[in-house]
Amino acid sequence: MAPDQRSGDSAILEHLDGTPRVHHDRAYTAVTNSPPPDEQHAHLRTTQALGGSKPLPHGTDPSDRFAPTAYYPARRPQPGDTTHAVASPLNVIRNTAQPFRVADPAKPYPPQPI
Repeated sequence: MAPDQRSGDSAILEHLDGTPRVHHDRAYTAVTNSPPPDEQHAHLRTTQALGGSKPLPHGTDPSDRFAPTAYYPARRPQPGDTTHAVASPLNVIRNTAQPFRVADPAKPYPPQPI
């Protein structure tokens, strides 16, 4: 879960190895199911579009979907009307969601999209 405030401050709440943890930072604007946020942000810093040298990934693993999810929202144009205000975040979600797939026993946790 990632509650946020109107000011942009946010927190990620997770249970990791049976222990509840809170990750609190204004930079936490995207969430994925694995790995933990600290590892995701370390991976994010290696991405060229976000300060690193590797290209923006486009795979289906959570780490590959995390970088575009963090990258695209800050680069959207300001919406001119309600339709664009709703469509813009939905476009980011659609472009970074786990695609429909056949379940893989080696990767049992990726969620199916609704």
